[in-house]
Amino acid sequence: MYLSGGAHGRTPAGPRWLSSLLIALGIFVVVVFLVDKLVVGGPSTPPASLANAIAQLDKHAARRVTIPASTMVIELNDGSKMTVAIPNDRDLGPIVRRSGADLALANTASETPLPAYVFQFVPFVIMAVLLMFILRIVSRRQLR
Repeated sequence: MYLSGGAHGRTPAGPRWLSSLLIALGIFVVVVFLVDKLVVGGPSTPPASLANAIAQLDKHAARRVTIPASTMVIELNDGSKMTVAIPNDRDLGPIVRRSGADLALANTASETPLPAYVFQFVPFVIMAVLLMFILRIVSRRQLR
């Protein structure tokens, strides 16, 4: 397999599977970045005011309240969610109990799951393998 050009009229062309491999690697990297941004990171709910959250709790409009660290995530009866930053001087326990919502305290020791780290590391591994592959092809051509 030869391409026209070069000193003798012909230059060796790369293998046909190389372009297919590069396209597949490109698609894989795009998919990994999309999964990282859309699934692992997920769309975050915009922060709401503390007064609005307390009003929703007083109206018994909350189904579930989750408290991870210094924030509070309120799942309302209509399925929407509110995220509220909790000040250090505020005790919301009695308000949540009065509202009748389920209260869950989240474990704050491991906020980032292991798949998030893996998805963030995979593109770098793919780029390193691709760089090694390209450098190997270049060194082979220089030896000829």
